[in-house]
Amino acid sequence: PPTWLSCCLLLAMEPQAGSQPGSAHSDRRLFFAALFAHGSARVLSKVASAPLERVKVCLQVGVTPAVQPQGTSLASHLGQRGKLPGYFLDIIECQGYRGLWRGSATHIGATCLGGAARLSALRTTQMWAMPGGDRHYQGFEGYMRRCAFLYAAGAGALLVAYPLDVTYTCLAADNANPRTFRGVFHFLRLTRREHG
Repeated sequence: PPTWLSCCLLLAMEPQAGSQPGSAHSDRRLFFAALFAHGSARVLSKVASAPLERVKVCLQVGVTPAVQPQGTSLASHLGQRGKLPGYFLDIIECQGYRGLWRGSATHIGATCLGGAARLSALRTTQMWAMPGGDRHYQGFEGYMRRCAFLYAAGAGALLVAYPLDVTYTCLAADNANPRTFRGVFHFLRLTRREHG
């Protein structure tokens, strides 16, 4: 989980007692190696699960490429197509296999941006919540202080990545023909024009 990994990365960056002055470089290398490994795993998992994410969005809005809001009933349509597989079949038939990954680049970008923002904020929020260092607080107080700085970093990352999450949802749910949104920047321009 991101919270567990964040703690591990912070501990990797924290100088150990009795460590040599030259070990800061190896600590930095360990941090970036862990960051790269975690980031790569997150990107691969998002790419692999993108078709399921696209179908989940279609389930939430009740629309597929073959079922539009004013068209056929979604329940009756899927009753003829075999329920869940019907979503995949509709997307593949109407939009091709690439349609299963529509908007996934935006979702991956939001994940990477949120992770980078979280890790960037962790050090600052930890200094606010634990001014004496992590090892100076034990028991319930230490637990609450850790929760405070981890949640603060997570909230900051959410504020940064949330617009891209909204963009992904709208792109994935856009089954109109022709498409309403041609891409991320087109969606952002239309949203700014209509909603400010």
